[in-house]
Amino acid sequence: MRKPNSETLREESKRLHAIHAEYAKFYEMADDVELKEITDDVLQSPYTKKAQKESIQTLNRRILVFSYPSDGLRIKGLVSFVPDPENHPLLVVLRGGNKIFGLLNPGSDLACFERYTVISTMYRDGVSEGKDEFGGEDVNDVKNLMAFVPDLEKKLGLNFQNNKNYLLGASRGGMQMFLALARFPELQKRFTKIVSLCGLLDLRRSILDRPDMEEMFIADFGLERGNEKEWINKRDPLLTAEHMDPALPILLIQSTDDNRVSLEEGYHMLAQLQAAEKNVTYWEIEAADHCLTNREDRVDLLLKWFEG
Repeated sequence: MRKPNSETLREESKRLHAIHAEYAKFYEMADDVELKEITDDVLQSPYTKKAQKESIQTLNRRILVFSYPSDGLRIKGLVSFVPDPENHPLLVVLRGGNKIFGLLNPGSDLACFERYTVISTMYRDGVSEGKDEFGGEDVNDVKNLMAFVPDLEKKLGLNFQNNKNYLLGASRGGMQMFLALARFPELQKRFTKIVSLCGLLDLRRSILDRPDMEEMFIADFGLERGNEKEWINKRDPLLTAEHMDPALPILLIQSTDDNRVSLEEGYHMLAQLQAAEKNVTYWEIEAADHCLTNREDRVDLLLKWFEG
């Protein structure tokens, strides 16, 4: 892990937050609208790379935002698909960040993944109703997204793939993934393979490496002096390892030049999963940054896992 000082991370986060605030405009919907197509907006966006625009047009991909119910809240989601989604795998993407920061760009390679259908939740807070608890009740938004999929298919008049369903959690999404699968083990039967992409997998280590994370947890997410053990244990992915189905293939991907998540987090999660005799594979990618954003072959690497 590259260890920039807190000021460097704050400046980087400030720059990214401004970009992600632009992404938030994609998710704007009137209160009486439950489904909105944004394909043209994505194609016209300066935040969609040329190669992605060409892929969207060539494949006749459609991209829509929607809202779905979760614990009485209206949560925003995204769905992206080609004309025959029943013939292609389904990829559920769990985003990183919190609130506006880390919103999924609908024109990114993860949102427009090869010919796959992609579904994602933006969690509560930010563009959605409710308050983010960073691994608290917001994890229900993952469970409720999966429960909503049949309704989404009905609204779209489509059927999604049932044989190849994959789950990817990026950064904070890696934490959300393990927490959701542990709290709602029935979800584990929904997925063929899962992957943590530079996931936040060890909260104690994250707090140790990143004072800015501890500051954020205290300021926004209820961490207090005296409740650290209870707060962390409720959210720590390391404690979910024993609850994973031994038959579920798990991939942990870590990056050597990640300035947000240390390699030690991946090592610790790998050790926990191995000790619990789970079906885990570990990839360490050299000279890659957080979530492999500097790797042109990011999609190819993930396809190698999903299709291998």
